[in-house]
Amino acid sequence: MKTEKTKIQLREMLNEAMSEINFKEFKNFHKDFERPQERYRNDVIRMSGSERFAIVLAGVTRIKLIKGKLAMPTEELAYLRKSQTIYDAFFNDDSGFFTVAFEMLGTLKDNNIALDNAFTDIENGIAGGEGDKITAMNDLRITLILALAYVNKLALLNQRQAVAIITAAHMEVIGRTKFDKQAISVKVGDAPG
Repeated sequence: MKTEKTKIQLREMLNEAMSEINFKEFKNFHKDFERPQERYRNDVIRMSGSERFAIVLAGVTRIKLIKGKLAMPTEELAYLRKSQTIYDAFFNDDSGFFTVAFEMLGTLKDNNIALDNAFTDIENGIAGGEGDKITAMNDLRITLILALAYVNKLALLNQRQAVAIITAAHMEVIGRTKFDKQAISVKVGDAPG
Protein backbone atom coordinates (compact mmCIF):
# COMPACT_ATOMS: atom_id res chain seq x y z
CA MET A 1 0.00 0.00 0.00
CA LYS A 2 2.76 2.46 0.94
CA THR A 3 4.70 1.62 -2.20
CA GLU A 4 1.65 2.32 -4.40
CA LYS A 5 1.04 5.64 -2.61
CA THR A 6 4.72 6.58 -3.04
CA LYS A 7 4.54 5.77 -6.76
CA ILE A 8 1.51 8.02 -7.16
CA GLN A 9 3.23 10.85 -5.29
CA LEU A 10 6.36 10.44 -7.41
CA ARG A 11 4.31 10.51 -10.62
CA GLU A 12 2.62 13.71 -9.46
CA MET A 13 6.01 15.26 -8.64
CA LEU A 14 7.36 14.17 -12.00
CA ASN A 15 4.38 15.60 -13.91
CA GLU A 16 4.63 18.88 -11.99
CA ALA A 17 8.36 19.17 -12.64
CA MET A 18 7.95 18.29 -16.34
CA SER A 19 5.32 20.99 -16.76
CA GLU A 20 7.72 23.61 -15.36
CA ILE A 21 10.62 22.75 -17.65
CA ASN A 22 11.33 25.17 -20.44
CA PHE A 23 13.85 23.29 -22.56
CA LYS A 24 14.41 26.21 -24.94
CA GLU A 25 15.40 28.43 -22.02
CA PHE A 26 17.56 25.62 -20.61
CA LYS A 27 19.54 25.43 -23.87
CA ASN A 28 19.96 29.20 -24.16
CA PHE A 29 20.26 30.29 -20.52
CA HIS A 30 23.91 31.32 -20.94
CA LYS A 31 22.88 33.89 -23.59
CA ASP A 32 20.48 35.60 -21.22
CA PHE A 33 22.98 36.63 -18.55
CA GLU A 34 22.85 40.20 -19.84
CA ARG A 35 19.37 40.67 -18.33
CA PRO A 36 19.85 42.13 -14.85
CA GLN A 37 18.44 40.66 -11.67
CA GLU A 38 16.75 37.68 -13.29
CA ARG A 39 16.67 34.19 -11.88
CA TYR A 40 16.80 31.17 -14.11
CA ARG A 41 15.68 27.85 -12.79
CA ASN A 42 16.19 24.85 -14.99
CA ASP A 43 14.81 21.51 -14.01
CA VAL A 44 16.41 18.33 -15.29
CA ILE A 45 14.89 14.97 -14.55
CA ARG A 46 16.67 11.65 -14.80
CA MET A 47 14.99 8.30 -14.36
CA SER A 48 16.66 5.07 -13.36
CA GLY A 49 14.58 1.97 -12.95
CA SER A 50 10.81 1.84 -12.77
CA GLU A 51 10.41 2.80 -9.11
CA ARG A 52 13.25 5.25 -8.45
CA PHE A 53 13.50 8.84 -9.65
CA ALA A 54 16.18 11.41 -9.19
CA ILE A 55 15.18 15.06 -9.53
CA VAL A 56 17.92 17.63 -9.97
CA LEU A 57 17.08 21.31 -9.73
CA ALA A 58 19.75 23.70 -10.91
CA GLY A 59 19.43 27.45 -10.90
CA VAL A 60 21.64 30.29 -12.01
CA THR A 61 21.13 33.61 -10.27
CA ARG A 62 22.64 36.91 -11.26
CA ILE A 63 23.63 38.80 -8.14
CA LYS A 64 24.63 42.44 -8.14
CA LEU A 65 27.37 43.03 -5.56
CA ILE A 66 27.57 46.60 -4.38
CA LYS A 67 30.98 48.09 -3.75
CA GLY A 68 32.58 51.49 -3.60
CA LYS A 69 35.25 53.48 -5.36
CA LEU A 70 37.24 56.47 -4.18
CA ALA A 71 36.31 58.93 -6.97
CA MET A 72 38.95 61.39 -5.80
CA PRO A 73 39.15 64.81 -7.45
CA THR A 74 42.11 65.59 -9.70
CA GLU A 75 42.87 68.98 -8.14
CA GLU A 76 45.39 68.44 -5.33
CA LEU A 77 43.83 70.65 -2.66
CA ALA A 78 40.38 69.12 -3.29
CA TYR A 79 42.05 65.69 -3.04
CA LEU A 80 43.33 66.59 0.41
CA ARG A 81 39.93 67.93 1.53
CA LYS A 82 38.16 64.77 0.39
CA SER A 83 40.75 62.63 2.18
CA GLN A 84 40.17 64.64 5.35
CA THR A 85 36.41 64.11 4.93
CA ILE A 86 36.95 60.34 4.66
CA TYR A 87 39.13 60.43 7.79
CA ASP A 88 36.43 62.38 9.68
CA ALA A 89 33.79 59.85 8.61
CA PHE A 90 35.86 56.98 10.01
CA PHE A 91 36.91 58.82 13.16
CA ASN A 92 33.53 60.31 14.13
CA ASP A 93 31.54 57.21 13.04
CA ASP A 94 28.25 59.13 12.97
CA SER A 95 26.61 56.33 10.99
CA GLY A 96 27.71 53.54 13.33
CA PHE A 97 29.12 51.43 10.48
CA PHE A 98 32.78 51.90 11.39
CA THR A 99 32.77 50.52 14.93
CA VAL A 100 35.40 48.04 13.78
CA ALA A 101 38.19 50.57 13.44
CA PHE A 102 40.15 51.10 10.23
CA GLU A 103 43.64 49.92 11.18
CA MET A 104 45.36 52.64 9.17
CA LEU A 105 43.30 55.50 10.63
CA GLY A 106 46.33 57.05 12.36
CA THR A 107 48.36 56.73 9.16
CA LEU A 108 45.56 58.40 7.19
CA LYS A 109 45.61 61.32 9.63
CA ASP A 110 49.42 61.57 9.43
CA ASN A 111 49.33 61.48 5.61
CA ASN A 112 46.71 64.24 5.53
CA ILE A 113 48.85 66.37 7.87
CA ALA A 114 51.99 65.71 5.80
CA LEU A 115 50.25 66.75 2.57
CA ASP A 116 48.79 69.85 4.23
CA ASN A 117 52.28 70.78 5.51
CA ALA A 118 53.72 70.23 2.02
CA PHE A 119 51.15 72.65 0.57
CA THR A 120 52.07 75.18 3.26
CA ASP A 121 55.79 74.74 2.45
CA ILE A 122 55.11 75.33 -1.25
CA GLU A 123 53.11 78.48 -0.46
CA ASN A 124 55.92 79.79 1.75
CA GLY A 125 58.57 78.98 -0.88
CA ILE A 126 60.46 76.49 1.27
CA ALA A 127 62.94 74.37 -0.69
CA GLY A 128 61.92 70.75 -1.07
CA GLY A 129 58.21 71.50 -0.68
CA GLU A 130 57.37 70.08 -4.11
CA GLY A 131 59.22 66.83 -3.35
CA ASP A 132 57.47 66.56 0.01
CA LYS A 133 54.13 67.08 -1.74
CA ILE A 134 54.80 64.27 -4.23
CA THR A 135 55.86 61.90 -1.45
CA ALA A 136 52.87 62.84 0.72
CA MET A 137 50.46 62.40 -2.21
CA ASN A 138 51.84 58.93 -2.98
CA ASP A 139 51.64 57.88 0.67
CA LEU A 140 48.11 59.26 0.97
CA ARG A 141 47.02 57.47 -2.21
CA ILE A 142 48.22 54.12 -0.85
CA THR A 143 46.45 54.68 2.47
CA LEU A 144 43.23 55.67 0.68
CA ILE A 145 43.37 52.47 -1.38
CA LEU A 146 43.56 50.55 1.91
CA ALA A 147 40.61 52.61 3.22
CA LEU A 148 38.64 51.65 0.09
CA ALA A 149 39.44 47.97 0.71
CA TYR A 150 38.21 48.36 4.30
CA VAL A 151 34.92 49.96 3.18
CA ASN A 152 34.39 47.36 0.43
CA LYS A 153 34.94 44.57 2.97
CA LEU A 154 32.32 46.08 5.26
CA ALA A 155 29.95 46.47 2.30
CA LEU A 156 30.52 42.88 1.19
CA LEU A 157 29.71 41.58 4.65
CA ASN A 158 26.53 43.68 4.83
CA GLN A 159 25.12 43.95 1.30
CA ARG A 160 21.73 45.16 2.57
CA GLN A 161 23.32 48.34 3.91
CA ALA A 162 26.23 48.52 1.46
CA VAL A 163 25.06 51.76 -0.16
CA ALA A 164 24.71 53.43 3.25
CA ILE A 165 28.16 52.19 4.33
CA ILE A 166 29.85 53.46 1.17
CA THR A 167 28.12 56.84 1.19
CA ALA A 168 28.86 57.26 4.92
CA ALA A 169 32.54 56.90 4.02
CA HIS A 170 32.12 59.61 1.33
CA MET A 171 32.92 57.21 -1.49
CA GLU A 172 31.08 56.50 -4.71
CA VAL A 173 28.78 53.48 -5.06
CA ILE A 174 29.38 51.09 -7.95
CA GLY A 175 28.28 47.52 -8.56
CA ARG A 176 29.64 44.35 -10.05
CA THR A 177 27.76 41.34 -11.26
CA LYS A 178 28.42 37.87 -9.95
CA PHE A 179 26.74 34.72 -11.18
CA ASP A 180 25.75 32.33 -8.46
CA LYS A 181 25.12 28.79 -9.65
CA GLN A 182 22.98 26.78 -7.29
CA ALA A 183 22.28 23.08 -7.47
CA ILE A 184 19.80 21.12 -5.44
CA SER A 185 19.27 17.41 -5.81
CA VAL A 186 16.68 15.12 -4.35
CA LYS A 187 16.82 11.34 -4.56
CA VAL A 188 13.66 9.40 -3.87
CA GLY A 189 13.65 5.63 -3.50
CA ASP A 190 11.46 2.89 -2.08
CA ALA A 191 9.64 3.87 1.09
CA PRO A 192 11.14 2.14 4.11
CA GLY A 193 9.03 -0.79 5.19
